[in-house]
Amino acid sequence: MQRAPARIAAPLAPWAGAALAGLLGGYPTLFAVLAALSGASVLLALGTAPKSVAERPGLTP
Repeated sequence: MQRAPARIAAPLAPWAGAALAGLLGGYPTLFAVLAALSGASVLLALGTAPKSVAERPGLTP
């Protein structure tokens, strides 16, 4: 059951990538969009991570 998302996504990924590349005008643009999304996710993750163990509720250093 835990592997179901990966088993569903793996065969769909080539088709989805080609469809997105077609919509965006080509693979270079698609990779630029994916890189921008990855960068945004890194910034969001860094902005939401606790700074130390002391800031985590229920934990003591």
